[in-house]
Amino acid sequence: MRCALGAVPLSIVLVCTTPSATLAQTSQKAEARRHYESGLSLVKSKTYGEAIAEFNQAYDMGHGFAVQYDIGRAYVAIDEPVLAIKAMRKYLVEGGKRIASSRRKQVVAEIAKQERLVVSVSVHAELDGAVLKVDGAAVRTETIPHTIPFTMPFGETFDVGVDTRTGVNDADYHVPFRFTGTIDKLTIKLGPEQFTPADRQKAAAAKAKARD
Repeated sequence: MRCALGAVPLSIVLVCTTPSATLAQTSQKAEARRHYESGLSLVKSKTYGEAIAEFNQAYDMGHGFAVQYDIGRAYVAIDEPVLAIKAMRKYLVEGGKRIASSRRKQVVAEIAKQERLVVSVSVHAELDGAVLKVDGAAVRTETIPHTIPFTMPFGETFDVGVDTRTGVNDADYHVPFRFTGTIDKLTIKLGPEQFTPADRQKAAAAKAKARD
């Protein structure tokens, strides 16, 4: 431990530095660098998933904002546009003025390219039908002649991107029929109850019959 002693009026200031703290910081930087170089090596061998994990380790250990660019490029390579956009935007924000204008233009262009690969899908359902929209434009409208009024089978589950139980039409697809893209966000908005007095009576009668 090295200490510097300075005298000031009515007080004494003792400033100390511990070599162990400096060594710990140096060790962490070296470890972060090791993860980063490992990520670069994995990218060369096209092992992008493992490369991303190494890049994230390097970033978490303080390797610097530039790692986000490498993460974004790796996500582009495995066709994950949503995650690529997120990483590249983070790179631009954290890098700020430290990023050369030519590189910034390149990244902005890549983000725009990836955004063209992302679509927004929404389904608006009412008792009289449902509308499927892609990027805000209606592409299909279907009627719903029958709906489930108030109950679901015990074994049925609420799944997103996969069907773990019974399929709707075996001639169309077979479970689990996993979605292979990326779902960035799922929003479910429940509207007001649309039961009529007659519907409520039927529901009450069904519940009473089930208890018998």
